[in-house]
Amino acid sequence: MFYGWVIVAAGIVVGCIGMGGVMSLGVFLQPMADALGWSRAGISMASTLAFLWMGVGGFLWGWLYDRYGSRLVVLFGGLLQGLGLVMASRAQSLPVFLTVYGTAAGLAAGAVYVPLTAATASWFVRHRSLAVSLVSAGLALGTTLVAPLARWLIVTHDWRFAMLTLGFIGWAVILPAALLLRPAPAVDVRKTPGTSAAGVARADMTVREALKTPVFWIRRWPILPVAPRIPGRSFTWSLMPPIAAWSR
Repeated sequence: MFYGWVIVAAGIVVGCIGMGGVMSLGVFLQPMADALGWSRAGISMASTLAFLWMGVGGFLWGWLYDRYGSRLVVLFGGLLQGLGLVMASRAQSLPVFLTVYGTAAGLAAGAVYVPLTAATASWFVRHRSLAVSLVSAGLALGTTLVAPLARWLIVTHDWRFAMLTLGFIGWAVILPAALLLRPAPAVDVRKTPGTSAAGVARADMTVREALKTPVFWIRRWPILPVAPRIPGRSFTWSLMPPIAAWSR
């Protein structure tokens, strides 16, 4: 079997758990507000910080990926996510929670998205779009699976146990899956049927050159109007009322 599909499978699993830890904060808002007396608006700031750090961290993880590869980056991201969720579950004050969750979860999510997408693309010449799309689907799958799991844990135990469990799951799933990642072998485009040098992205493109390409801006502009509203549009699972801080 072509090992590139193992990279895809690992990317789906890691992306599901990695992004699920960030996107499931919505189910924690009401239980945390009831248990600790914190405002839902204040707790929601953790999601805002997470997305900001995810964007900023993307530059760091991309730089590390170029030098050390995807395995080390994803391993470090998995360690960081588990540590952030475990520490956030023990937080006794809102500033501590915002610092731990917002920073650790955001940086860890960036360590999942950037290197996995790049690693998957590097393994494929044919079927590259399909492979990257499957890994991206794993990122979305995290919200579908992790949020109801967190909700069930909150109902059966409490929010601290649920967040602690998500941290342990992050360690148990991301770290072993990261060990499956490996660099792609060199590919001679001239010997690959159905491909051409013009159809393969340059591996030595600099940041300055990438910023000058229309593809970069075509991919970035659509998300800019949406991104600021993502943290405030968190949702809770099951029958809990909408808890986005400024949705009322």
